[in-house]
Amino acid sequence: MKQIYKLVITGGPCAGKTTGLGKIKEEMEKEGYKVILIPETATILISSGGDLPSFGSRLNFQRNIFAMQRLLEDFYSTQVANTLPQEKVIVVFDRSLIDNRAFLTQEDYDIILKENNLSFDDVLNRYDAIFHLHTTAKGFAEFYTLENNKARTEGVDEAIAQDDRLIECYKGHDYFRMIESKINFNDKLNHLIDEIKIFLNRNND
Repeated sequence: MKQIYKLVITGGPCAGKTTGLGKIKEEMEKEGYKVILIPETATILISSGGDLPSFGSRLNFQRNIFAMQRLLEDFYSTQVANTLPQEKVIVVFDRSLIDNRAFLTQEDYDIILKENNLSFDDVLNRYDAIFHLHTTAKGFAEFYTLENNKARTEGVDEAIAQDDRLIECYKGHDYFRMIESKINFNDKLNHLIDEIKIFLNRNND
C-alpha cells in the first residue's frame, strides 16, 4: 500500500531550511523513501520579480503566495506523488499555507481562508508533521546573515519576532517539533533528521 507523508519545514529567516531540505532528501532516500522537495513559494515569487510593492498591498501579496502554494502542494502531493513507482513517498514543503498567517493580521488571513473556502483546521490538517527550525538570530546572532537569500530583508530583531509568530501559528498541530539552533550547524541538521525518523517510525509501526 502506498504511503505518502506531507512534511513542513518552517522557521524564521536564516534557520537553515534550504540546507535542511537537501539533507532530508539525502538521508531519507537512503532509508528507502522517495523524497519530493517543494521550494519556498515567497522566494520563487520575489526572485522572479513579484515583490510586495508589485501587488499593491500586503494582503494581495500574501493572497497570491497562498494561491501559488496551494497549487504546488496539491499538484505534488497528489498527482506527482501518486504516479511515482515508489511505495514510500515524502513530500517536503519549505513553509506552508499556515505561514501566511504570521505575516498578516488575523482579519486578513481569515479573508484569504474565506476566499478559498477553507477553515484554519482544514489548513492545519493538510500536513502530517511540522518541523520548526529556529532562526540563528536566536542565540547565535553572529551567524545571522542576509547574504544567502536575496528575498530576505529582516534584521535580527525582526527575524526573532517572525520566528516567534510562526511558532504561535503552528502550535495547534498534532505533530509539531522545534529544532533549536546549535553552535555546530550539522548538529542542528542531525536533530532534524532524527525527529523526522522518529515521526516516520511511529507511523510505520
